Amino acid sequence: ILINSANVGAVILAQQMSNEVYYNYLYKFGFGQSTGIDLPGEEIGVFNHYTQWSGSSKATISFGQGISVTPIQLLRALCTILNDGVAPNPYIVKRICGKNGDIDYFPKLKIAEKRVISSETAEAIKSMLIRVVEEGTGKNAKIEGYKVGGKTGTAQKPIEGGRGYHSGISITSFMGFAPGDDPALACIVIIDEPSAANGHVWGSTVAAPIFKDVMSFTLEYLRIPPLTTDIEQ
Repeated sequence: ILINSANVGAVILAQQMSNEVYYNYLYKFGFGQSTGIDLPGEEIGVFNHYTQWSGSSKATISFGQGISVTPIQLLRALCTILNDGVAPNPYIVKRICGKNGDIDYFPKLKIAEKRVISSETAEAIKSMLIRVVEEGTGKNAKIEGYKVGGKTGTAQKPIEGGRGYHSGISITSFMGFAPGDDPALACIVIIDEPSAANGHVWGSTVAAPIFKDVMSFTLEYLRIPPLTTDIEQ
């Protein structure tokens, strides 16, 4: 399902859970609530309580319609998977040190870290995301010498101030991490209303290559070495 970005498969899986269970898992991953990041004016997106859902809500939410989320919410959800199933606290400033090296500032974490899924489940999902890049729609995010994991996204753009979605207008994205063996970096690339001469405006063709460029540069800049011997060979 993830490898081929199959919406129908996502719907089938979602239908195996009750509305309440499905809602609770998404809420635990941080959707519909503040991440607590140290920036003013954070939006929480739109994620209605399951008691307000229509008969088709669970199905459409499973592939990204009927819900709106922020980039930092998406990254936090990904990092929950990479953090052995425990939701981390995002922050912009790690610390501020004075002239003598003393630490003058630490971020005030507003939300306690909590377990969302088991470490075994997190590891299984991480492996699936690596296969997305190695075998599926994320091939354009491959980085030579590294295992990379991630997921493509191609969404219809909602009509501002109205209901429904624009026809032929999309938002494409790719969210991923590296190195896959021991993730050190996560990144999300979102392109609003992309265009291409060949008309191929999908997350796989537009956002994934940009992710590759950004992540390749950052891995080199931070001197993060490849960690998988078989890829190095």
